[in-house]
Amino acid sequence: MNISNTTAQSVPTEVQQSVPTQTHAQTPFQQGAGEKAIREFQQESIAVTTEQREMREKMQNLVKSMNTSMNEKVSFHYHEEADSMYIVVTDKKSGDEIRKIPSDEALKLSSLMKEIGSILDKKG
Repeated sequence: MNISNTTAQSVPTEVQQSVPTQTHAQTPFQQGAGEKAIREFQQESIAVTTEQREMREKMQNLVKSMNTSMNEKVSFHYHEEADSMYIVVTDKKSGDEIRKIPSDEALKLSSLMKEIGSILDKKG
């Protein structure tokens, strides 16, 4: 028997019944589950954003209170190449940098490691 010439009539009835036929029934996603998932994701995103905003405000208040009660000024910064936060402690009177956490060397090492990782990802 040639496969290209096979018709449903030449296939045994038991085989025809065991093969699922395609129906046009809606999937759960089409029935609104997708919309529900989107709403849940949006609600979680709002909660995370609100939580982040509250945390940022708490950190700002903490930094302000630390800066008023100490002889040192603490400031938070973002290093784009290292994709990391760092802290700078400076003397209020002189403006000299007392300490940077993590150090410039650590930030540079972190950014180089990210660069090497992205190169390896492209080759992999």
